[in-house]
Amino acid sequence: MSVFSASVFALQYGIPIYSFAQLAVPFVNTGTINILVPQPTLATPDETQVNAPNVDTLYSSAVYDLSQNDVRITVPPVDEDRYWVFAFYDPPSFGDEFAAIGSVNNSTAGDYLLRRSCGDDFGIEQSTGQDGYQGYVDSPTTQGSILIRILVKNNGTDLEYVQDTLESCNATAVPRDETYGAPLSNATFAGILDSNDTTTATLQLLARLNDQNPPFNITDFDYVVGQLQEAGIYGGRYHQPAGLNLTQVQLVVVDEIQNFGLNNLSSLGNGWEHNVPSGLYGSDYVDRTFSAKSGYLEQVADQSLYPGLTDDVMQVSDTEAYIYEFQSKPPVTASGFWSLTLYNSEKFLVANPEDKYSVGDRSNVTYSNGQPVYGSNSSNTTDGTFQVLVQSFVVPPPANWSNNWLPAPSDNSNFSITLRLYGPSEGLSNGDWVYPVVTKVAAIVA
Repeated sequence: MSVFSASVFALQYGIPIYSFAQLAVPFVNTGTINILVPQPTLATPDETQVNAPNVDTLYSSAVYDLSQNDVRITVPPVDEDRYWVFAFYDPPSFGDEFAAIGSVNNSTAGDYLLRRSCGDDFGIEQSTGQDGYQGYVDSPTTQGSILIRILVKNNGTDLEYVQDTLESCNATAVPRDETYGAPLSNATFAGILDSNDTTTATLQLLARLNDQNPPFNITDFDYVVGQLQEAGIYGGRYHQPAGLNLTQVQLVVVDEIQNFGLNNLSSLGNGWEHNVPSGLYGSDYVDRTFSAKSGYLEQVADQSLYPGLTDDVMQVSDTEAYIYEFQSKPPVTASGFWSLTLYNSEKFLVANPEDKYSVGDRSNVTYSNGQPVYGSNSSNTTDGTFQVLVQSFVVPPPANWSNNWLPAPSDNSNFSITLRLYGPSEGLSNGDWVYPVVTKVAAIVA
């Protein structure tokens, strides 16, 4: 083992912690650690804080710190046919989704106790109910995050229902006798996000938090600690080895991440691919780092899939369009959903006169004969071909295409489209379901 290779590993291992810092610092600054903070509105083009925002669900989020207390999580009742999830992500240096309470898991409303697991057991542990808890959420690390997602079916009264439900979600500190190190504070993140040297800042933050947050796979403990010590991470501080060129370390890590994205995604057919595993990476440290850069806090595959096109950069003039041809409806669970969302080259929503940013199973999409694909007026026996049209917002299609139309930029600029599949069936990841064929065609006009 050389100092250089150990430093490459350390930076690769620690990159997700920088994403955690970006998430955690606002909670620290506002004194809201261990408190759920709801986001009561759907994303709009005016919002540029988050790349590729979801316009299907409302969120509530928390950064938890179990160094001094456990945390009681209150889950309110939610409609049976609605997707919802409380996703728990372990250590800041990993971003693994180690536990989930939600519709896919057939979870029940009530109180759950989030606590630090001192062994190698983690996840959801059922309770007898005698202590007032539905169950226990055993965290393998001291710090982490919670992300609640609840599906919004329409932007009217249903939005109000989801807002009220989010307000009923709660997190409350529960005192206990033992402690696990120092709590998160401004000192934890001092000099990190405001540093022009993100490589050194990442290694410094990793040193500060590593002792409280061991590797996800406890069998990797000796290996990881050895690598980090060789790289100069010990005693809660980063000691840069003499003669080490951190710029070269950073270039190697960037190259490894890019190569992973090019060579290690699983093909789903028709030009679609996805990351395996997703949301829970174990010892796959390059995969974990790749996901932290492309989609931090990704969910595990039974909760959601985010397949992408191999060539996902799109562009249309006012005389062009794309057709997404679905051979059948994406097979999701009763509470699941799917959507296609369009983003500009910076991964932000594109403003358009329709105020329409996605098309999916709640968009009143129709078959070519005008019959609805979903809803009370759809046929339970029909599951045939339907199409989604991606076309410039200054070139409205004929009326029969309106529900299936996803407005694209009018300036011939690059854009991309994200397919989200929540509550996916196994067929969406094992090749059984035929993914849509995407074709560039002439614009469809009246």
